[in-house]
Amino acid sequence: MGNFINFTNIVSIITVIASAVSIIIAVIIIRGTIKFWEEKKGLAATEKEIAELKLEQMQKEFDLRSRYLDQTKIVTNEISGAISRNLIDDPSWLDRFMDETGATYSASVYGKRIGHFFYEKKFLAKLAVNRIDGYLRKFPNKRYCVLIDSGTTMYPIFSEIAKRIHSQNQDLWKRRVCIVTNNIPGLQFLMKKGKAEPDNDYSEVVVRCYIIPGKPLSVYAAITGSEAIKWLANLSVFLEKDVWKEQDKSVEILGFVTGNYISQNNERGRPEFFPVARGEGHVEIKQKIVEISDEILIMSPLMKYSFASVDLLNDVNGFTIKRNTLEAHQNPKAVQYEEIKIDAKKKVCHITTRRDKEHRFERFSSMLNLHLEDSVGEDNLIMPEFSVRYWIPGVKEQPHLEIEREIPHKNLREKHEQGQDIWNQRWVRRAEEDLKRKTSDFHNS
Repeated sequence: MGNFINFTNIVSIITVIASAVSIIIAVIIIRGTIKFWEEKKGLAATEKEIAELKLEQMQKEFDLRSRYLDQTKIVTNEISGAISRNLIDDPSWLDRFMDETGATYSASVYGKRIGHFFYEKKFLAKLAVNRIDGYLRKFPNKRYCVLIDSGTTMYPIFSEIAKRIHSQNQDLWKRRVCIVTNNIPGLQFLMKKGKAEPDNDYSEVVVRCYIIPGKPLSVYAAITGSEAIKWLANLSVFLEKDVWKEQDKSVEILGFVTGNYISQNNERGRPEFFPVARGEGHVEIKQKIVEISDEILIMSPLMKYSFASVDLLNDVNGFTIKRNTLEAHQNPKAVQYEEIKIDAKKKVCHITTRRDKEHRFERFSSMLNLHLEDSVGEDNLIMPEFSVRYWIPGVKEQPHLEIEREIPHKNLREKHEQGQDIWNQRWVRRAEEDLKRKTSDFHNS
């Protein structure tokens, strides 16, 4: 009987425990269910908040685009109105506009590149002509032959010279400056705007001015060829006998040159930077300008400089065809660049620009500044800051516009975006080593 009672008690206890466990489990399930729905509700609220934020962002982007479109319409209407008024008031205005922008040569490589670095080139031209003005004041017993290379980088120099010869310094330019060039558009501009009386059809150019004889190269709107080289070789004699016959003042040749790019050369134990070129006759005439000049002024927008050698520059661009070959005439876009060699004894001045910290290529410009200063000295480096962003509306919202402006050639821009960065010293060092190994393996195979 006692055992039966004990068994009954045990069953009762187990039943109570089971009931308690069931209650606990039920409570846990209920609490879990409540927590689940609370979290789901919170997640739904978060998703709703995210959706609202996305919608708000989309609305902001739409409003921003609408404002840009409205601003574009306003600016376009203003420009159209201004053009119409100018043409009505002065029919010759369009002619001046075409001269100022070089748009006359649109059906050529020259015309296609006139818009590259447009404002930076105009800025560089002022710096270049300031250098000449400084010499005219500092050395009153010298005359200067300003020998100007072809190309769109040099074109604004002629516009700046036209302004200077109509300023208070006109007498200095008239008596002591002679301009020699193979830049056809530049000379045409000077013939129009550099006259003593710009509105007088029969007025002559104020400053002495000569065009280099030779073969016209339409693609670059330049004069090249063997005749041009021969004539330049005797330039000093021509200046002394035919331009300035007086013997009381010496003549110094200031050679302004540029290149498709400015490559780095380390052959003399330190970084130096030389122009590169590839067009028909271009290498030869630039080389001759460098040889006969007393001072060489290399003028170029910042992003035409790089840390790459001419060989690496060709490799990155995929240029494999040698100049002056039949294949080069058949496929000129794949022709290799060649370096314009400059004698170590020559006086060299670099005229370019820098970027401040808000610009993407600030680090490159800072490193280049150090290398150029080490190469030519502080007195022969003209490298002030220039804000590319100032000339790019909406660049903060669309940063890719800065890259497009700084690297206008699509091929090189795509290479840069893929990591082949000729403006990055670390990448260039590795790439130069790889190229040397590849070249060595090719010659040994």
